[in-house]
Amino acid sequence: MTDQISVLVLHARDMGASYFLEVADLPKDAEAARKGWAAVATVAVGEIGEVFRATNHIEHDWTQNPEITAVLAGDRVRSTSVGDLYLHREAGGTPVLTRVSSFSLDRAPQDVADAFARGFHSLILFGDAAVPEA
Repeated sequence: MTDQISVLVLHARDMGASYFLEVADLPKDAEAARKGWAAVATVAVGEIGEVFRATNHIEHDWTQNPEITAVLAGDRVRSTSVGDLYLHREAGGTPVLTRVSSFSLDRAPQDVADAFARGFHSLILFGDAAVPEA
């Protein structure tokens, strides 16, 4: 059995603007991170590539998928799309931020990941420890 990672799913508040935003241009401060993205759910998956399927309305409402460990945005949540983000941490505790792109998942620079970890640390638990302040 593979280890599960807990991922915080962040949906862009302005899908139009975030669609064209390059991963290197994501905000590098916690306040801007919170203003631009909303935490919508936590997901437990074996690898980061499984989050997209788990957070899309395919055959039913994705919030009912077994991988979803918490829905943070109420009962009307859209599917994950280009410009949305995943925040988790590596085994050593380093925050990792991944952007959903048209044909790939793009890892953000570490300073951006650290800013998002600071911005959303109170919402996400990884096992028994919150994302560390960077």
